[in-house]
Amino acid sequence: KYPGLGAIIVYVERGDDGFVPSGDWTARAGDLCFAVTLHERVPSLMRLFDVEHHKRLSRVIIVGGGKLGTNLAHRLSSNVPRVETTLVEKDLEKCARLAREFPDVKVINGDGMDKDLMLQLGVDKANGVVAATSNDEMNVIIAALANVQEDVKTIAVVRKDVYEDLEDKLPVDVLVNPNKTLASTFLRYIRYPNSAGMLSLIDRIGAEMLEFLLRPGNPAVGKRIMDLNLRKGILIAIIKRGGKYLVPGGAEVLLEGDVISVFAMAEMMPEAMRFFKVDQA
Repeated sequence: KYPGLGAIIVYVERGDDGFVPSGDWTARAGDLCFAVTLHERVPSLMRLFDVEHHKRLSRVIIVGGGKLGTNLAHRLSSNVPRVETTLVEKDLEKCARLAREFPDVKVINGDGMDKDLMLQLGVDKANGVVAATSNDEMNVIIAALANVQEDVKTIAVVRKDVYEDLEDKLPVDVLVNPNKTLASTFLRYIRYPNSAGMLSLIDRIGAEMLEFLLRPGNPAVGKRIMDLNLRKGILIAIIKRGGKYLVPGGAEVLLEGDVISVFAMAEMMPEAMRFFKVDQA
């Protein structure tokens, strides 16, 4: 019914179970769906699935002007339209440098533990607050202090393993350990060959998305996706062709030189690699 939408549902959580859907999947009320689409089509997808009542991402406050904080601020200001990104940093000299480097980010010299300052910055009206200083304890406190409204998502960056046991006991929505995230990423690069570049890893559901280059002679070249007879649980989510990206339908014909992004559960990715003749040496 919506041929111009260009989106694919890659995973469905239904109760305590989860699966990668095939073409005969039928949606049920209560299904939690993970969808892939192009950035400009997100609003159309939201309207289709009736999530217009969700609050639009409009204001994010990041505390900590180190690499994590500045990278996140830059990505938000560059990739999310109309979002107001505020970066709070105690070091005045660093603030001046960051303000020059990231003109689209509002850089504030101050302390994220200063409740009055955070209220002046609109913490109670923000969509999210990320505490990304180099001090774990400070990050937890900043995120806890910012947890003033139900709509405000709070994220604290922590590096000590002890916080894993406290996650459910702290008034913080999400604890992120960047060291473990990096370690997980490196393990995946060791596991897979250089010819398969990892795009993303969805730890929550144990799924992966890898990109493969279709070289000359690949048996998938010249075939429609629907004719590949891919095993259930393996999907082609995105195709990069000539510098452009598309979310394919079943009738899309794969071409030599296409870079395909394949989505699968972690245990099925090796089978997908064998199917597409990816060098595993």
